[in-house]
Amino acid sequence: FYIVMDRLFGTLQECVEDRWRKEEMAISGGGNKSFFGGMWRCMGIGMDQSKDMRKQMQKEMYLERLTVAYDIASAFRFLHSKRLVYRDIKSANIGFDVRG
Repeated sequence: FYIVMDRLFGTLQECVEDRWRKEEMAISGGGNKSFFGGMWRCMGIGMDQSKDMRKQMQKEMYLERLTVAYDIASAFRFLHSKRLVYRDIKSANIGFDVRG
């Protein structure tokens, strides 16, 4: 067996609680709008363009989340293929390195 030690820059729990929730609130237009402020108006973007940009940002946000979910599932599939069981699965125990 090998133990790989790497510096982690955050956990899944921190990512969900901090960044993802703020992004979702800002994109949906609810709650904390300071994430984008008056960016749309300052850039001279109309309502139709604003909706298109929000949809694109929402797609990118969901793609990032799906990628994280896929990577986590792949890691556990690998562990299970080696007949290893990780019994303390929780968002605080899933870390991100510099590559995300």
